[in-house]
Amino acid sequence: YELERTDTLFQNAQDGLFAIDVEDGGETFRVNRVNPAYETVSGATAGEIQGKTIREITDETDSDAIRKKYTECVNGREPIEYEEYLTAFDGGSWWETRIAPVIVDDEVTQIVGSTRDITDRKERERRLQKFQQIVRNTGHAVFFTDVDGEIKYVNPAYEDLTGYTSADALG
Repeated sequence: YELERTDTLFQNAQDGLFAIDVEDGGETFRVNRVNPAYETVSGATAGEIQGKTIREITDETDSDAIRKKYTECVNGREPIEYEEYLTAFDGGSWWETRIAPVIVDDEVTQIVGSTRDITDRKERERRLQKFQQIVRNTGHAVFFTDVDGEIKYVNPAYEDLTGYTSADALG
């Protein structure tokens, strides 16, 4: 029952899930299994990548970055979470990944993980940072209000041009 439940969860998770075999004392990482969501987000089918090493399915830059994180997980024997930019999928995309070691008889035999494409989120963050930089650095007075008209933000030019400090203007 437990195995069936775990397999159902694996097959139906929304994030890409994967299991990587750790071989040669952590020198080789080989794809053991991926779920359908992983196939969807990566564009690679389980049949295409199962049994292949990370070096066989990614370019050198991506392979080195992935291997570094996997090695960190194996050596640290603890889960790690990170964001990474990979060129392998759709010409480049951002991923939020969490991996954990599977330890059997005091040896890390697998790494299991989940990943999700966060490229859209990263692009929104980049646009927001650019907008914030423009607002902060423009020579024009800029202020933002909430729906009730209460001032929530003023830029430095607002302070310079009106004589009101942000402490005076906010609220």
